[in-house]
Amino acid sequence: MVSPVVLSYLRENRARYSIEALRKKIIDSGYTVRDFNDAIASLDNEGVGRAPEVVPVSTGIKWMKIGGILGVVLLLINFANFVLDLAGIGTNSFFQGIGNAGVIIFLILLVVVTCLFLFGFFRLGKMASSKALRVSSLGIIIIIILLIVTVVGLTVSSSMTTLDPATFSSTMTGNAVIDLDGTSAGGPSFGLPTSFHVWSIVFIIFFLILMVFGWMFSIGLIKTGDKVRFSSTAGWLQLVLTVIGTVVFVYVAYLWILLLAGSFMALFSAGLSLAGMADFITFASKAVVVLSLVAMLFECLVLFAASKKFER
Repeated sequence: MVSPVVLSYLRENRARYSIEALRKKIIDSGYTVRDFNDAIASLDNEGVGRAPEVVPVSTGIKWMKIGGILGVVLLLINFANFVLDLAGIGTNSFFQGIGNAGVIIFLILLVVVTCLFLFGFFRLGKMASSKALRVSSLGIIIIIILLIVTVVGLTVSSSMTTLDPATFSSTMTGNAVIDLDGTSAGGPSFGLPTSFHVWSIVFIIFFLILMVFGWMFSIGLIKTGDKVRFSSTAGWLQLVLTVIGTVVFVYVAYLWILLLAGSFMALFSAGLSLAGMADFITFASKAVVVLSLVAMLFECLVLFAASKKFER
């Protein structure tokens, strides 16, 4: 049986003195070693005197706070674009006004801001010991950079390539005869060049990897919910968006494969199905945009909360 006197004494003084000093004092007062051990075990079961959780602290550049601020910038840009789209104005006039050089600079800045926003989650994953968050955020950054480099390379390559008028005429006038099963007898994909097939596969692989990282990112946020405020909510919102994105990706990849395979009739039927759901698709796309804005808002709150907890 635990001695109430020893238990009370340890409860009051354990945080102020070493265990050895308390043990010596109790034994010198006439109590036994067993009395001391039983009281210590009882306190441990109560959770009294346990060392508090050590929160890692990052000094120097506050990357999570910077990421949160840049996330707000991205949120405002996306919100403005959404409002303009609802008003039927669009952003074409803006891009025409700043010219090609301005568009390139704007896109480069947008990519940099996005990568720094994601880097904030990489730092969060490191401080919160979340491997999923670290790997996914860094992976998304790498994929974005590779996509931009690939698109720029394709743009430069296409601007330097001349198209054979005879090939173009044959492709556009339908000299490649369509079989009854909807495939082209004159070659795959209605005469599309081999490079188109290669780069199509490359982009499908890129987006497939991006989907995998999206799932990891969502799960990482959810699991970090017990350490950082708003993280669980942001994770579940992002998970819903990832599920939607995965479904869209699978369907678009299916259409792309039909195009590469030259299955004209199947592609035409799929196009008619989409046309019949035009109103629903328009409504659903706007709902997804609203959901993504809400998710980004919570992700910004996650980075601010994480900065307050981990950064000094």
